[in-house]
Amino acid sequence: MPTPVDAVDVQLGFRGQRHDIYTNGRLQDEVRNTLEKLGAKLRNNLIEVRTYPDVTYVTFEVIGSNKVDVAFHLEELVSLENKTTHLVLTETQDQIQEHN
Repeated sequence: MPTPVDAVDVQLGFRGQRHDIYTNGRLQDEVRNTLEKLGAKLRNNLIEVRTYPDVTYVTFEVIGSNKVDVAFHLEELVSLENKTTHLVLTETQDQIQEHN
């Protein structure tokens, strides 16, 4: 019997980007717009952005009947973006270091 999935936790890491887009809310808006286009429903409609000197993380929980499909599409987008902007889906710290 399949295991039910309550929510999909997502953490996106953005490296090598200009920090001004993180501090003025533009990154959060762009992520939210992308999620809306995918039909994602977020737990408490919450997106958290944490900025560090070398990376900015955007975290959220996808809920609803299409949560697994949304997570799959995000992985596909990350794979495409990785080729040009080093957008990485959260991995272990060792794997993140490989993207430097």
